[in-house]
Formats: sequence, C-alpha cells, structure tokens
Amino acid sequence: MSREAKLEFVSGVKAILPILLGVVPFGVTYGVLGLAAGLPVPATICMSSIVFAGSSQIVAVQLFNAAAPALVILITTLMVNLRHVLYSASLRLPGSE
Repeated sequence: MSREAKLEFVSGVKAILPILLGVVPFGVTYGVLGLAAGLPVPATICMSSIVFAGSSQIVAVQLFNAAAPALVILITTLMVNLRHVLYSASLRLPGSE
C-alpha cells in the first residue's frame, strides 16, 4: 500500500470516528436482541450488513421472536423504512420543482 493510500485510509478512519459514538451502541443492542430472539449468529451479522435502517432490524427481530410470518416481517420493515421517502422529499434541491 502506498503512502498516499495509507494517509487516505487514516483520514477516513478519523472522519468516521464521531459517528461511531452512536452506531456502536445501537449495533451492540441489535446484536443482543437478535441473539436473544434466537437468530443464528450468521443471520444476525448478515442482517446488519444488508439492512440500512437500524430501527427496521429491531422491528424485524421482535417480529421474528413473536413467530410472525416472513411476509409480515418484510412488509412491516418496508413500512418502517418508508419514512426515508419523506426524508428525501424534504431534502429536494431548491429550484428542482
């Protein structure tokens, strides 16, 4: 790895440190809930890798623990994530009307 690549990597690590203050505790909480609900370790890790919204993970784990059908879990997480549509609508660029 070149010196420039190392400097860029270190710069990226420094830039992400502040967000880790909120992400790490949430991730630990999800991991504990997932394992307590009976999700296998690989499934718990995989879900953290592919699901962007942490609240959806927690909702899905609670529904899994309640033995809800997979379709109910999918639709519920979709509904929880629809809030992102509202977020994006509020962030539209000025003059793009």
